[in-house]
Amino acid sequence: MQARGSECLDLEAGARALENVSAAIGHWQELQPSSRHSSPTSTNGAPPRAVLFGTAEAQARIHALQHPEARVCRSPATKFLVLNTGILSTGHGIGSLLHIVASCLALAQEMGRVLVAHPGDDNVFSQDPQPGTAQAARLPEPLPFCGTQTSLECFFLPISSCTMADAMALSNSGQDLPWYVPSRHEEFLQASAPRVLQVTMEPFKMIPAVLKDIAEPPAGYKWSSSRSPWYWARAQNTAFLMRPNEKTRRALASRRAKAFGGSDMAPGTVSAHVRHGDKGIEMQVVAMDDFVSAAELLRGLAPGLLPLRQLFVSTEDPAVISRAQHYASLPPDQAWDVSFVDVERSNLPLSGLISTFGGVNEMLNGLLNLQLAVNCDAWVMTIASNWCILIDELRATVAQKASHPLVDVGFRCFQGCED
Repeated sequence: MQARGSECLDLEAGARALENVSAAIGHWQELQPSSRHSSPTSTNGAPPRAVLFGTAEAQARIHALQHPEARVCRSPATKFLVLNTGILSTGHGIGSLLHIVASCLALAQEMGRVLVAHPGDDNVFSQDPQPGTAQAARLPEPLPFCGTQTSLECFFLPISSCTMADAMALSNSGQDLPWYVPSRHEEFLQASAPRVLQVTMEPFKMIPAVLKDIAEPPAGYKWSSSRSPWYWARAQNTAFLMRPNEKTRRALASRRAKAFGGSDMAPGTVSAHVRHGDKGIEMQVVAMDDFVSAAELLRGLAPGLLPLRQLFVSTEDPAVISRAQHYASLPPDQAWDVSFVDVERSNLPLSGLISTFGGVNEMLNGLLNLQLAVNCDAWVMTIASNWCILIDELRATVAQKASHPLVDVGFRCFQGCED
């Protein structure tokens, strides 16, 4: 397996796009690139900043569609999709769930509708633990954290400037909204279709028409074998959706201070997200040793970018952390400086994690690990994991590190590697 740089916008165009990207998706304050990436050239081997092609324009279009003027939100001509993820959230991890929402946003774009969140979503990750319970004792933040905001908007900025109230203002159906059904897609495109539809569904592959003209790569650009334009479109919608609100940013800063020493990620750190837990049902899980071998490979191929042996490990499996610490105890010429978030872990399936730690705790710990992983300079992962795809999507858009290397250590080759 040979590592190489990942797909990115050409550097000159990327530099022009940075200001617009920061304005559109700059809510991950701690993901802003450091000064070592601020110049078109680098003295320490770090690639110049670069974003995934078309990101600035895509974010501007998505934002405009989802944030119309108030009069448009109240217009009888405006149609809506109401997002309700509560039904699916009990059976999907955070990464999978966010990609479901991104798919629903793509569907709204394709149908010419505005996606709004259902205020009574009852998403399992947005349900506060009961006071006095073991879950509540594990939550560092004061209760209530989400309170009555039981959709994903507990953690992220509103999906739209329009609201459920706008959607329902001219509706005669009360709260008993009809559901979008894929088999009736053409029917729902007609002018006679209901003004408001409720939606929740499995992830699907779609490039909405509003993004198609910028989803095509620039001349001379070549997709790797496992990529396609719909992956690009999903990355753009995911980046738009994952704009943490002020409450979440404060919680992440506090957790970072307590569980990561409040320190910045050291330059040249390799991120290794080792997905275990119930992922073994879907794919072959990979041992920590294989991640370290891949990190060694990256260091050999990018010594200027990765001059030191620094590894950030994120995982749900405490055994992975123990094995990673073994590499920190090796002789100096072989040892890695291993860092990780100091929180409770358990290699349980999703239902066990929720019942043990609580959904809010799982979400905030996950977002902290995601924030730190995206702050790294190279990545080793199993791209069959939705969480790893989130890392890839955010580091190529928000973090402006699309030119940094990424290697998949799963059973198939992906972006950042070739056989």
